Amino acid sequence: MRYGQRKIQFSRFDIQANDHPIDKNKDYGVIHAKLPAKSKEVRHFHRQARQIFFMLVGNATIEVDGEVIELKPLESCEIPPRVAHQIFNKSDEEIAYIITSQPNSHGDYVIAEN
Repeated sequence: MRYGQRKIQFSRFDIQANDHPIDKNKDYGVIHAKLPAKSKEVRHFHRQARQIFFMLVGNATIEVDGEVIELKPLESCEIPPRVAHQIFNKSDEEIAYIITSQPNSHGDYVIAEN
């Protein structure tokens, strides 16, 4: 199964936050995240939240339920609820991306077994 990967173009995209929520309420969340060079997030899933990872700076590798997806700037990946995923930064530079969650993923984080 191929998860939703697509390239999105914006004429203007302003970020007013750094490594914390840009906008958050019970219905949705928007987070500006950074991942240091040669690091990874913990593999996890969300019981209710559907997420979209949108790359801003650098290239990321996202493992989604066993499928490996490579994302470049201005590309995105949609992750359905209850699907285990993990983002990796294999590069020598910090990467930056936006995560949108619907509903908000705060408190809806379950560590997944490998």
